[in-house]
Amino acid sequence: MQIELDEKLVQMDQLFLLVKKLLEEYQKFRESGWQQAGREQCISVMNDIRQTAAAAGVSINDVADTLARVFWQDREGSVLSELEHVLTELLARVQQMYLACMHDEASYHKVLLENYYQTNYEKNALVFYVVYPFLFPGTLPGHTNQVEARAMTEVLRDMGYNVDLANTRYSGAVAAETYDLVVGSGACFENLLTRLRPEAAAVCYLTESSPYFANPAELRRLRAFEQRNGRRLPFERQSVNFLNLAALMNADAAICVGNAQTASTYADMCAAVYPIDVTGFTGAFTLDQNEKAAGHERNFLWYGGAGPVHKGLDLCIEAFRKLPEAVLHIVGEAPAEFYDYYREDLENRENIFYYGFLGKEDETFRKVCAQCGWVLSPSCSEGQSTSVITAMAAGMIPVCTKETGLDVKDYGGEWIADCTPDGLRKLVRKLLETEEQEVIRRQRQASHLVQRRHSIEHYKEQLAERFAAIHTHV
Repeated sequence: MQIELDEKLVQMDQLFLLVKKLLEEYQKFRESGWQQAGREQCISVMNDIRQTAAAAGVSINDVADTLARVFWQDREGSVLSELEHVLTELLARVQQMYLACMHDEASYHKVLLENYYQTNYEKNALVFYVVYPFLFPGTLPGHTNQVEARAMTEVLRDMGYNVDLANTRYSGAVAAETYDLVVGSGACFENLLTRLRPEAAAVCYLTESSPYFANPAELRRLRAFEQRNGRRLPFERQSVNFLNLAALMNADAAICVGNAQTASTYADMCAAVYPIDVTGFTGAFTLDQNEKAAGHERNFLWYGGAGPVHKGLDLCIEAFRKLPEAVLHIVGEAPAEFYDYYREDLENRENIFYYGFLGKEDETFRKVCAQCGWVLSPSCSEGQSTSVITAMAAGMIPVCTKETGLDVKDYGGEWIADCTPDGLRKLVRKLLETEEQEVIRRQRQASHLVQRRHSIEHYKEQLAERFAAIHTHV
C-alpha cells in the first residue's frame, strides 16, 4: 500500500539523512588532513541541515551555531574534542526528534492498512495501536510498543484472522460490520464499540495504570514536593488516555500491560481485565557478571523518562544528599525547571552523576549499567516499567514501589514502602549491608528472570492465552 507521508515527516527524514551525511563528510575532512575543501563541504552540509530543520519546524540552531564556529577554527586538540562532542549531540537529538515525529506527530491518522498479511481467513480483526513499524519495518525500534504491535498482529494472524491496522488516532471511516474482533484504544475504537455486530468482540488494550489512579497520584507527589521545598512544579504526566469510562464498560474485556496491581486500577471499570507482561530491550543489555565494575554494589541507577517528580527522582536526589557512602547515577532528561532547582546536586555533588538522555545503544549507557548494582524506581504510577526491566537485564537488582507494575520480589528485588527522602535513605543504607555474594546472586536472579518473562516469545504466548480466554467468555 502506498502512503503519502506528512510533509513534516518528509522533512525530518531528509534532516536525518543530512546529519548522517555530515558525519561522513567530517570523517573525510579528518582523513584528508583537514584540507580547506573538506572544511567548506562540511559547512555546506551544515547549512543544508539548518535550512531543512527550519522547514521541519524544529530548532537545532544552538548546535548548528556551535558546529559552524568550530569547523572554522584551527586544528587544536580541544577544538577537535568539542567537535566530536557536538556532532554526537546533534545526531542523538535528530534521532530522537525523528522517532518522536514518526510516533507522535505524523501519527498516520488517515492510514488504514487492510489485510496486512494478505491472508484469506473467514474472520477479520482490526487493531488500533502503532502503525509506523509496519510502514518502516527496518527502523530501529525506539519503544517496546513497536515490537509488541507487530507481535500482536502476528498472534491474531496465527489465530485465523485477516488483520487490518490503524493508529490509535485514526480518524477515517471504518466498516464496523466487517469485523469479528477489534482491539486497541483511541476515539475511533471507542466509537466502534456500539456499532459492532452482537457476536463480535471488543478488547481494550491498556498500556498504563488508569488515569483515575495515576493523575491523583502525581498530584500527591507534587504537593509533597511543595511541602518539602516551598516551591511548586508543573504537572508533567497527567494522562488523557483511557478516560472514557463508557468505552471501558462497553468493551468485552481489556488486556492491561502490567501486573495485578496495574490491572486493579481498572477495577469495576471493565467486565474483565487481563494483565500481561511488557517486553523489554533485554537482549541488547545483558551484561555478564565479570563486566560489572568494582564497587557496583554501592552504586544505584535512576533511569526514567518524562515526569521526574512522578517517577521519584526528587526523592532520590534528596535522599542521596545525606548518603555519601552510596552513589546515584541519573539517566534521563530532566526538564529545565526541575534541573534548575536541583542544579547544585546535579552538577557539584560528589556522589550524584547526571548524564541526561542516553540512547540504549550508547556506549556510555552500557558503562553506567556496568557501574550500578541496583536500580531505583520510586514511581507513583506505571503500566509496567520498561526502564527497570532494561536495568535488570543489565544486571541490576530492582528497588521499586508496587506502582511500577512489577512483582519485584520475584526478581530478587526490594519494595519501597516509605516514599520519602528519609525512607529511601534508610532503605539504601540497609541494602548497602548486603553481602557481596548475595548481591551477585540477586543480580543473576533478576537478569535470568527478565530474559524469560519479558521476551517477545513470552509476550506472544501470553497474548494468545488472553485472546483465547476472552473468546471463550464472549
